Amino acid sequence: MLIKGNNRVIFTNNNSIISMEIKNNKVNGKVIVYDKTSGAIERSCNYINDIPNGVYREYYKDKITYERIID
Repeated sequence: MLIKGNNRVIFTNNNSIISMEIKNNKVNGKVIVYDKTSGAIERSCNYINDIPNGVYREYYKDKITYERIID
């Protein structure tokens, strides 16, 4: 399922819910992946013009388990 708003796109697959900030028809801002069953954050990353940039994080039970700077 795909839901489009003015500044955000949310879509789902079998396991996850993905939320992306959209500006100027490109991913600009935070992309967050949630577990579809529990609602817990699984991953997050900042994007600039459709390219990952900034901090990429993975989570387990609401705690950061992996973090990497992307530029």
